Amino acid sequence: MARRKRQIAAKPTVYAGVEFRSRLEARHAVFYDALGCRWEYEPWQWVMPNGWTYTVDFQVSHRRQSILVEVKPEIPRPEYLEEIREVIDDEPLLFLLAVGGFYQGMPPHYYTLPREESHPLRKVAEILSIQRSLDEAINTAASYRFDI
Repeated sequence: MARRKRQIAAKPTVYAGVEFRSRLEARHAVFYDALGCRWEYEPWQWVMPNGWTYTVDFQVSHRRQSILVEVKPEIPRPEYLEEIREVIDDEPLLFLLAVGGFYQGMPPHYYTLPREESHPLRKVAEILSIQRSLDEAINTAASYRFDI
């Protein structure tokens, strides 16, 4: 019998005056702040072909570069990714899927959508022209204590 993965409920979390749907999203905001990036939470929405509305988690900017980032604790099911690809294919900004991160000091891993090219965090820093220490930003995000 196949074991079913245990789902952990998202815990709404406030950081910098913004209420995030999950603590993982809030940690990403801490991380972007530690890198010196500007971020906007849930800035864009698209209506999907099936009628539901998709909202991207972040637009992250540094200097003159911007990327869109969707945060997930694990790689989503292929059908979900395909639905997102259908609406973002014409999007001029680079769209990244950030999977996991900040647990036991591990950074998230980034994937480019719609092509699913894997990007180490250092490549994302290059895209945004970030000069600050990635290790320091990862530690800041991993160790940040949110108010309960």
